[in-house]
Amino acid sequence: MKMRLTISMLLLAGALLVLSCSKKKEYPLITEWDKYSDQFSGLSFVHPRGWHLNADGNRVTLASSLEAAERFVDPRADDQREDDIDAQITVFRERPDSLQSVDEIVDSYTKDRKSEGFNVKPTETIIIDSTEARKFTYYGNYTQQNKVSTTRVYAIRDSVVYYLEYAAFNDYFEPYSYLMDSLISSIRLPRPKVKSAAADPSLPSTTFTDFSNSYLRISYPDNFEAATPSVKGEMKFSLEIKGYRQDCTVRIDILPAKGLAVEKVFEQNQGKFSRVSGKGETTIAGAKALFLNYSPAKDIGSRAYFLVKNDQVYRIIMNFYAPKRADFLPAFEKTVGSLKIG
Repeated sequence: MKMRLTISMLLLAGALLVLSCSKKKEYPLITEWDKYSDQFSGLSFVHPRGWHLNADGNRVTLASSLEAAERFVDPRADDQREDDIDAQITVFRERPDSLQSVDEIVDSYTKDRKSEGFNVKPTETIIIDSTEARKFTYYGNYTQQNKVSTTRVYAIRDSVVYYLEYAAFNDYFEPYSYLMDSLISSIRLPRPKVKSAAADPSLPSTTFTDFSNSYLRISYPDNFEAATPSVKGEMKFSLEIKGYRQDCTVRIDILPAKGLAVEKVFEQNQGKFSRVSGKGETTIAGAKALFLNYSPAKDIGSRAYFLVKNDQVYRIIMNFYAPKRADFLPAFEKTVGSLKIG
């Protein structure tokens, strides 16, 4: 009797184990959405609310989390995250020097993926925002545990190449493929703007656009470009905003403060600037900022700001063409004043 009872218990435990192993994995439905909109270009699309945004120049990426974004940077890292959605969507635009047809672009891209060992599904013709486009999916393993599947859509409008992309790790791709459907149906591509023939292209535009990442958010004239130069040593991040003139820039560098107050940081750095014409104090991003005006070269006006927040030094240097001070300085001051940290 005891033996029969023991066998019955083992059979019951085995049945429960089979049931638990065969239980279908649940994928929470995304029900809250926001709209990304670039007021200057007119680019807009719908995306999941609360996703990690990185808008860098011509690329906008939204990842399900910061950890997911980092995982896409290094998909070969064996980081098992069974309970988290690891997915991202990307919208990219570029005006190439020599324009290929959309089919030539797709053929070249898919050929490269195949040579890397990816499996590529057949290409479809679809429509995005009244523009004919090409859609395809490819997938492959970076490691034994890490499979990435990607759907990409290419389109060309007004000599600008666009691609939309949805990618996800492992089993998350199919359950969240409706993210790509939402992106395709909601995307609104930029329309060309009529420019005044008399406008001086070197002067800052009165219309501003945004740069945003995990370090900061800032607005700047839409005829300028934002770039992120590589950093060395202790520097954590650098952003350079530059226009038509190479001597008219706004640069932001982020360095460790090492517990120093802004007054001490300013004291240690002010001797590095020549031909100083004045000093002052203001507030940037809710923090006290000290600045000095100086002139590094003939016809160049400059200002250096220093502020400390979250034990990080934010060094902001603006340079402008002095004979056009009335055009450049207000625009650059507006740019610096728009800075948001974190």
